[in-house]
Amino acid sequence: PSGASSIGFIVNHSNGNKAAELIHGGSGDEGQLNLYDSGTQTVRIAGENNIASYINSGRLGIGTTSPGNTLDVAGDTDITGQLVVSHNANYVAKFVNTATSMSNNNYALMVDSSAHTSNMSTAGAMAVDVNSGRAFTITGQGKVGIGTTAPSQKLSIRDSGGSDTF
Repeated sequence: PSGASSIGFIVNHSNGNKAAELIHGGSGDEGQLNLYDSGTQTVRIAGENNIASYINSGRLGIGTTSPGNTLDVAGDTDITGQLVVSHNANYVAKFVNTATSMSNNNYALMVDSSAHTSNMSTAGAMAVDVNSGRAFTITGQGKVGIGTTAPSQKLSIRDSGGSDTF
């Protein structure tokens, strides 16, 4: 913390280990909740902007009481900003549709770049890279390129030598 911490409440386990504390943990009137497991801090929820909050105790569920992964969010989720997904085995991102039936107006994956209008005449709305190369591109005009990043027709297919193929 940027200022001196003062203890508010401490909860100890019967073995003497600290289990929880609610403290003043910032430079102003901010509060901080710390939880412990066997004397090791595993959760910190800080009220001050420049102090990190974290949960380092296993799985976190939002909207679920039985999280199946490190972060398990049940329900619709809005993310403002960039979502970066990285992984070093199997797949980077996996989309699973668990609906047993869907109408024609539902999608398992939908990319909407309708609000991005500054360079849709030349830039892509969506691209997929495989094995360090571009597998396909879909431009803002709905042109699809396989083997090319700049399709000139509704469907452009190019081989590795740059020739059009069908």
